[in-house]
Amino acid sequence: MASCTKNADDNFLQLTSAAPESCNGYIVLSQSEYQQFTQMLVSSTAPFDYATAGALWSLAFTFVLGLYLLARSAGTVLNVIRGRT
Repeated sequence: MASCTKNADDNFLQLTSAAPESCNGYIVLSQSEYQQFTQMLVSSTAPFDYATAGALWSLAFTFVLGLYLLARSAGTVLNVIRGRT
């Protein structure tokens, strides 16, 4: 279990009864907690996928361009109905 420590006057770490959420010093982890933390950290830093990023960018660009063309066409139709050129 994670424990909260603080610096004592003699430059040693002293365990406190504070919960890790409200700790003002250092948090000491057990070996199993440290291994869980490093595994979580490594698994959350996946390599950047350029193919997926390119596909998302293309989708967003096509969506914006499509909306522009749709709005321009609707504006042209409205101008014809109103009698403007």
